[in-house]
Amino acid sequence: MKQPLWLLIKSLVLPFYKENTGVFFFVFVIMFGVVNMVDGAGIFEYHYSLAKGMLAHRLFLLPVLAAWALYLRKGVAFITGALQRPAYSFLYILRSLPLRKQWWLWLGVVAALFFPVLVYMVWVVYVGAGQGLIINTVITLGAAVAMCVAAAGRLVYYLSHLYNNHVAGKVSWTHHITLSYPAILLLQVARTQKLLWAGIKIYSCGVLYLVARNNNAEVYDISFPFLFFNFGVLVNGMIIYRMRELEETELQFYRSLPVSLLRRWLDYAVLYAVLLLPELVTLAALTPLQLHVADACRIAGVAYSTVLLMHSLSFLRAFTPGEYLKVLAGLFGLQILLVIYSQWLGMSVLFMAAAGGIYYYGYYRYQPATGAGAHVV
Repeated sequence: MKQPLWLLIKSLVLPFYKENTGVFFFVFVIMFGVVNMVDGAGIFEYHYSLAKGMLAHRLFLLPVLAAWALYLRKGVAFITGALQRPAYSFLYILRSLPLRKQWWLWLGVVAALFFPVLVYMVWVVYVGAGQGLIINTVITLGAAVAMCVAAAGRLVYYLSHLYNNHVAGKVSWTHHITLSYPAILLLQVARTQKLLWAGIKIYSCGVLYLVARNNNAEVYDISFPFLFFNFGVLVNGMIIYRMRELEETELQFYRSLPVSLLRRWLDYAVLYAVLLLPELVTLAALTPLQLHVADACRIAGVAYSTVLLMHSLSFLRAFTPGEYLKVLAGLFGLQILLVIYSQWLGMSVLFMAAAGGIYYYGYYRYQPATGAGAHVV
């Protein structure tokens, strides 16, 4: 049983974690690097109050359980998608095992997928027992176990009925429509990065609103809201990295089409305007009561020029994920320096000019990584 389980984990679970490195990095930074420092709270105090609040208030508990369920659904969807590929057809031999053994195998796979949540559940149980919140602790633990059991049953059923449902022969409706290039990339985000995109938007828009709403005529500050908000904008670099990977692996034909460089640039400009739409709407909602119109325009200009610059930087060379994160960290440091000297307009102009110049210089000179040196997220 151990060898088949390890084979499933190596074939399905590890690629899932690798593909969603950006999501886990973002959640880790939010949970342990940024949010816990608000109001001077340490890591222990922050997570203790978070677990206590979750267990003490069921209106808070329900969204948390829903988020866990969505995360597990994403993992199950990744596995079912992998099972449709010819490269994973060797796993069909598992159907020869008794259903009980299949179920235990898939339960182990689901537990590996759900491992970050299960680890946090240990902390939740500890806090719940210490606070005497036994009922809600049992509800939370039972819900997590029920999710894993249901997910394992879903995978057993899916593998058993894979050919009966003709899954491998289904063609998505999107293959039958003509899409513009930005729409193709947006569709890829909607299919594979929707949870990361939603998490980024919830963070950036939520933090901007919660921090900026304290601004009034007597106490007004733009730098503090911007720094928290801009961290969320920079995390969009993970989505940009994934879209660039899609371009280099599945959409290379676009580079050879008779499309001018200016038209390509405008397509990307439209794409990133759509991706930043929630932030732009939030800025508009805070204007003019919590943010001055000029300041809202400055923040929007910096955010938009930043995502364009992150996109253009990817044409300098084929970065690994770790190298690209270092580039984003350096970009954040430069932004902090410019904010200290109140160079808002200069930052927007500098970033926009750099984005255009790097794109013009690097688009046709860029050579994607191939062979053994190719990177995969």
